This record gives sequence, structure tokens and C-alpha cells, in this order.
Amino acid sequence: PIQVMTDVDDTVKSSGGKKIGEFYLGGIDTRYPRGEFYPGVFQFGQEMSFHGLVAEEDGGEDPQNQGEDATEAPLPMAILTARAREMMAFLEIKPDSPIRTNYNKMARKFATRASNGGGGGQTRKEVDPSAWGVGPVLYGSVREWVFQPLMADRKFENFQLLRDEVNKGKKVAGYVFIGDTGLFDREAGEMMCSKFSDDVLAIFLHDVGPRPPSLSAPPFPFAPAAPPRPSSTELPSDYLCNGVPVLHFKTYIGAAAKAVSQGLLSKAALVRVTDAALEDFRKRGYPMDSRWRELLADAEMARLVLGEEEQTEEEIQQKRDLILASRYVVTKSELEKFEGILEKALGDTEISNIIDTD
Repeated sequence: PIQVMTDVDDTVKSSGGKKIGEFYLGGIDTRYPRGEFYPGVFQFGQEMSFHGLVAEEDGGEDPQNQGEDATEAPLPMAILTARAREMMAFLEIKPDSPIRTNYNKMARKFATRASNGGGGGQTRKEVDPSAWGVGPVLYGSVREWVFQPLMADRKFENFQLLRDEVNKGKKVAGYVFIGDTGLFDREAGEMMCSKFSDDVLAIFLHDVGPRPPSLSAPPFPFAPAAPPRPSSTELPSDYLCNGVPVLHFKTYIGAAAKAVSQGLLSKAALVRVTDAALEDFRKRGYPMDSRWRELLADAEMARLVLGEEEQTEEEIQQKRDLILASRYVVTKSELEKFEGILEKALGDTEISNIIDTD
């Protein structure tokens, strides 16, 4: 199975961009309220962790050709965080924390889908999904809070600890790191790729905007591989770091679409992540603002990845940019294409209320 590793602040939940003096309390994202979980994040983590261990309706197979030699149980989510061990009384991810309970809920949801004969529920072997959830949590120290560029070093060291000690003797198909563009996850991911490119399958970076100038980083012991950011509002370009794809996303629908393109998720899993993200956003009662347009834009990307149309990556990006314009307008024929993905989460009436048609 794949070992999925995730950051927490600005990756699983929004930091709100809170600061004490010059120090950011976890991240820079102000799009969502502090502590709010990003739509679809838990579904994405569960799907990635179970990939290759289930027989999908779309015939999806695991990318590492594990077959019957695959380890029976999915590896639990590993958390790489810069939260200081010295402040565990306030920052510990406890057994009853919402992060743990939500990942556990995803395991129960998988088990229910399996028992009901739903898609993605047929396991290669006898898998106990109830045993899946948050596993090792590898913390940082106060040192990284004071000098925040060192967060990259700490997360890289924690990755090495996970790889060499925690997972020693386990069959691991590869590692996937999910972070964000705020507090030095890119640098941490590039360190992983630079030293362990044979083990790392992909780096996913949640785009929370450009890093503030106050968070300038000292030179790292490798040449920066990331291309210049197009602008403060555009999604950064994806690139290869020592042969490992570094993939940027605004929403977890976009992350899942790119994962399918990399052979790390099935198309059936992409549909489930899309449904979950749209439903998460809707049930929280958020206004249909730029955040909603981001979800719609990535839902369109998902539709194209699902194979309904043959388009180049450049054409997909152009369409995404169009959707993210100040006012989103679609034709009736395009609305019909969207309904296939949006139907389960929203229904026809709500779709017509939030999308302008001509």
C-alpha cells in the first residue's frame, strides 16, 4: 500500500493566517475560517491510502503492480507537522481530536460502502478498514516556530524517521506527501525527492497563495526546482523534482484529478472525492463565492479527466481559468455535462440557483 503523509495546518484545516507578532500560528490561509477543514480532504486521504487494495468498478488497478503480494491492511495516515512538542498541552493531536475522528469516519464509510456492495468496496484481500485512521504523528519543536524556515528540515527529518524506523520491515509501495505552499512544505517535499526519489511517488501542495516576503528562506542544500509563480492568483505550475511530480491544487477535487492522471487514484475514487467536496461545502452554508468557483473549476477538470472529452492539459487549464473569472457563465449544453458530477451533491434546483446560463 501507499504511505500517505500529510501536514495539518493549511493542508487539512485552515490556519486562518493568525499571527503572534511576526510568527504565523501554523499557516497563511485566510480563505476559510481558522480550524475549518477543507472540503473533501478526508475522502481524498482515505481514497489514496486504500488505492491498490480495492477492486474498483472502473477496473482501476494499483500503480505498483502489487497484485496478491500487497500488504493486507492499508497504512494509517502519517502526520508530519511542525507543531512544537514543548507545547503538546495545547497542540497535541489527541485520540478524540476532530482530525482523528474524521479520518476514522472515512474508514467506517468505506466499510459501509463495502457491505452494501458499493463502488470501491471489494478488497483484494481481507482488509479491516476499521483499523485505518491516523497513525504516527511526528512533531516539531519550538525552534522551528522561532525560525520558521527550519520547518522544512524538521519535516524531512520526520519523513526519514517514518521511512527508516516506523515503517521498518513493512511493505510500502511508495510515499505521497500532502502539504501546502505556505510554511515551507515545498522545500520539505523537494528534500524528500532529492534524496529518496525512488521511494517518493508524488508531492501534492495545496495552494494557499504566495508566501509573504517576511518568510524568506535561506538557501537549502539543493537547487530550487520550482518554476516562478505565474502570479499571486494563478495556480503555480506543476514540475518534476528529481523525477518526482510536484502537483499544485486549489481544492481536493483538483488534487484527486491530478492523482488519477498520475495513476495514484482510480476514476471511481475521483467521483467520490468530487461528491464529498461539493457536499462538504454545501452543508456548511458557505456563500457561493470564489471558493465555490474554485470547486466548480476543479469539477470541470475532473469531468475531463474522467474521459468525457479529449483535451490537452493546456486546454483544460484554459477552461479552468475561464471558470475562475469574476462571473461564471455556461451554456445549457455545458450545464448538462456538469450535472453528471454535481447531481448527487446538489440536485438540479440548487445548480440552477448558483450558475448563470445563457
